[in-house]
Amino acid sequence: MEYAFFDRGRLDRFFAHAARAGIPMRIIEAGEGVFMAETPDDLPDEVSGELEDLYQELLQEQSAAAVAEGLAGRRVAGVPVRLPDGSTRTVRLDPDLANRLLDCFDVAEINALVAAVAASLAAPDEPRLCREPGEAG
Repeated sequence: MEYAFFDRGRLDRFFAHAARAGIPMRIIEAGEGVFMAETPDDLPDEVSGELEDLYQELLQEQSAAAVAEGLAGRRVAGVPVRLPDGSTRTVRLDPDLANRLLDCFDVAEINALVAAVAASLAAPDEPRLCREPGEAG
């Protein structure tokens, strides 16, 4: 599972909590002030639920800090994606579109969609939809 942070201090708090709980975590600097915390996908439901609760709490803190700093009017949205070469990028989305996506899909589904698009774009020799992969033609 991946968690996006826009503040290094909140990321550090999330990482420290995971470390105390014995949860392995990898941190990726995705650029443009975005940090990704990556945990295994097979965590027990109780553990992943606890991490999700903490993440939501930290996001609310981030929102409150943005309002206090006068940044609330600056709306941005992005989806992190790992490219086939292993690098991570953030795909910027229109905030209204991101909200509409979140009305219908969870974060993992949106990440999977963006990853599929990125993988397809990175494979220019991908076969047409009317052909099976590996079929000559």
